[in-house]
Amino acid sequence: MIRRRTALLLPLAAPALAQPEWPNRSIRLIATFEPGGGADQSARALAAMLGPLLGQTVVVENRTGAAGNIGAEAMVRANDGHTFLYVSTGPITYHHLLFRTLPFDPLRDLLPIAFSAHSPNIIGARADLPWRGINDLVAAARRTPGAINYGSAGIGTTQHLTMELLQARANIELTHIPYRGGAASLRDLLGGRLELAVLTGSGAAPIREGRVTALAVTGSGRIPVIPDVPNMIEQGFPDFIATAWYGVVGPANTSGEIVRRVSDAITRVTQDEIFNARMRDITFEAATMDSAAFSRFIAAERTKWEPIVRRFAGSL
Repeated sequence: MIRRRTALLLPLAAPALAQPEWPNRSIRLIATFEPGGGADQSARALAAMLGPLLGQTVVVENRTGAAGNIGAEAMVRANDGHTFLYVSTGPITYHHLLFRTLPFDPLRDLLPIAFSAHSPNIIGARADLPWRGINDLVAAARRTPGAINYGSAGIGTTQHLTMELLQARANIELTHIPYRGGAASLRDLLGGRLELAVLTGSGAAPIREGRVTALAVTGSGRIPVIPDVPNMIEQGFPDFIATAWYGVVGPANTSGEIVRRVSDAITRVTQDEIFNARMRDITFEAATMDSAAFSRFIAAERTKWEPIVRRFAGSL
């Protein structure tokens, strides 16, 4: 059950945030992910390399909860020219469809600055179950509709939507167990309290160790650190791509000069081999888009996910 939040009147009509001496203090990068996970690691790797390029320390601040909405609200309310958001799909793409009230307007209040990385999800099963591929799961789910549970990082996350997409495509019914973050669902999968969990790069290690069975990855290719795990397309699900992607956004009134400087710095980071190697270690892939391209990408993602979100939103 989603806890509905009361909409707030936010000070979004302030003048543009450009300052001649920008940045004149440390920069805060709010990450909507729990500490220690792959998304958090990618945020910290990005921040460490952005600092020298921007001339100020970039400090990552974790604000978890509400599938990223709490962190997004904190960034919008700060509105100080030195606070940005490291965000994944939900808050900026489809949460306006999922939550009846939000303390910010994703279409009005958030300005895409630059894309930085993406990663496929991994559909993982408890190691003692007999499933070895996604079609084994589908067959079992058709025999016992609703009896199989899966964990995700929370309602409205890409992990949740991955399984909603699977249910729509395969015409099956699974039971969703939302968590506050991906690490918690992985712990319960390893502890035998879940049958399935949708994992990010943090799930690669227990897969290699044999403690989790990977049924599929959800990108267009395979993941180098677990190369034997086929993707959904290879297993008979055409065009099934459900990746978690990450980027930096700011308040809508961020000046064009600040947007350009941050975007240019992120581009330089994503072209650095040290950063690329760090992303590969956590099953991410570094990539970038400037503000205009990132905005177009987000618009396409909204079109892609809207029917899936509407499919389950009415039952929440």
